[in-house]
Amino acid sequence: RIEMTFGPRFQVEAKLQDIFRIAEKRCPDAFLNEAELNETEKVEELKELLEQALRWECDPDIVGTAQGLLERSLGAEELRREADLCIRRALARPLRADADLDLLQEAIASGRRCGAGTLHADRELQRLRHDQVQREAAEAELLEASKGAGCKGRRRLEDAIQLAMNVGVAPKNLKAANDRLQLLITHEEKCALAAGNIRRAMHTLQKEPWKFQQIMEMVKPLQPWTPDLERLVDTC
Repeated sequence: RIEMTFGPRFQVEAKLQDIFRIAEKRCPDAFLNEAELNETEKVEELKELLEQALRWECDPDIVGTAQGLLERSLGAEELRREADLCIRRALARPLRADADLDLLQEAIASGRRCGAGTLHADRELQRLRHDQVQREAAEAELLEASKGAGCKGRRRLEDAIQLAMNVGVAPKNLKAANDRLQLLITHEEKCALAAGNIRRAMHTLQKEPWKFQQIMEMVKPLQPWTPDLERLVDTC
C-alpha cells in the first residue's frame, strides 16, 4: 500500500531530479536557480512532470524548483523565437546597404546570446560582407580606370566594367563607366580614320608640303593619339 501511495511520487521526483541535472550540465557556470532548458522536448517533458508532481503532491521544494526552471525555459524559448523572427526579417531585406548588413549582424548577435540557431545567418552574413568588399573594390577600380586614356586605358576600363558586372556593382555606376568607354572607343575610331587619311596623303606631301599643315590641324584635337597615329605623324 505504501508503494502504491508513494511510488508514483518518488518516480516523478526522481525524473525531475534528472531534469535538474541536465539543466545544470547545460549551464555549468550557473546555479540551478539560474539554469534553463534549451531543448523543446525537455521543456515539454518538464511540463508533464510538473503536472504529475502537483497531482501526487511531491516535495514542495522540488516542485518550486521545477516551476522556476519551467518559467525560465519558456521565457528563453520565447526569446529564441523572437530572435529567429528578427533574423528571418533581416535576411529578407535587400542586404546590399551597410545598414541592412549591420541590422543582420545585430540580429545574429541577439540570437546567439539567447541560444537561437544562427549558423545559416552567420554564413550568409560572411558571404554578403565578402561580396560587399568585392563590389567596393570593383567600384574603386571603375573610378580609376575611367580616368585613363588611349588603348591601354580603354582595355583597363573594359576589364573594370566586366569585373564590376560580375560582382553586382550598381547600374548607375556602370552607366558612367560605359559612357566613358564609349568616348574612348569613339576617340580610337577617329584616330584610325585620321591615320587612314594620312596614309593616303603621304605620297603627295613632297609635291604639296602645305598639306602637312592641314594634316596637323586635323589630328591635333585628337591628342592623345593612338600609337599608330602618332607614328604616322612622326613620319610626316
